[in-house]
Parts: sequence; C-alpha cells; structure tokens
Amino acid sequence: AIAAARATQAIPIVFVSVAWPVETGLVDSFARPGRNATGVSSYTGIEVSTKRLEFLKAIVPTATRLSWILDARMAETVQGGNFEIRPMLDAAASKLGFQVRYHFVGKSEDIEPVFAEILEWRAQALAVAGSVVTVAARERIAAFALRNRLPSACASPVHVEAGCLLS
Repeated sequence: AIAAARATQAIPIVFVSVAWPVETGLVDSFARPGRNATGVSSYTGIEVSTKRLEFLKAIVPTATRLSWILDARMAETVQGGNFEIRPMLDAAASKLGFQVRYHFVGKSEDIEPVFAEILEWRAQALAVAGSVVTVAARERIAAFALRNRLPSACASPVHVEAGCLLS
C-alpha cells in the first residue's frame, strides 16, 4: 500500500490489514481517508495496546518489567520516513508502572536469541506486536511464555489460539 501510494495519487488504492494507516500517511483519518487510499486497518490505535497493558497489570499487579517483542522493520511512511511507535508504547507502559525493554525480530531465527534476552532481563510480563514473524512463531512464543510463567498480551487472536494469555 505504501509503494502504491508513492507511485500514484490518481488511481484508487484499497488496502487490507495495514497497520498505522494514519500515522504512515496512507489516509488522513479513519473517518475521512481523504486521499486515494482506503481500506481496513489491522491496528486500531494505541488505545488497544494500552488496554492490553491494563489487563496485564490487573493480572499481575506487581509486575514492573515488561518485555515487548516488535518487528525489526519500522513502519515506512508514504513520505519516505519511518513511523516510530516506541514513544507511544513507552508512555502507555509508564502510566501503569512498567519499565519496557524492546526485543526486535526480523526473521524466524531471531526468536530464540530474543527469548534469551527476555530471560536475562528477568521480565515479569510479555507483550507481542503483530507481524509476519511473530504470527509465524506464535506457538514458540506462547510455549516460551507458558514455560517461563510470563503473562502475555499478544496482538492477534491467532496468538491466543496458540496459547498467549490475552489479545
């Protein structure tokens, strides 16, 4: 969708399952897309991530160390820059008393080293962003969280089906 929006402003573009369409410049707003692109977003905003963190805090009120697995690729914008989500996640987590450590995955082979980092940091809760890599590794991620007694909030229902605690 980003590449198509960069290529034309005249041909209509319909996207499916795009994260951050407003922040990346695909549309002006959810209510009024404005440009030549419209579609269905896979992410409804920081409020959903904040709510997941609130549920985690309710489940484990003493947890302060949160590990967050994110895709290593940052979201590109139509204008050619990168949209950075971490400041929003940091703000949401700090309001609930979480310190956040981010763990980046770009391919399947990155999962096991990330697990080692999470254990080394002694995380008390786990959040998992949706991406091609985390969805493909959902069973491994859920098994890791269960084995290490980490309450987990994951970005999609398929993670819950695999064993993640919340979605």
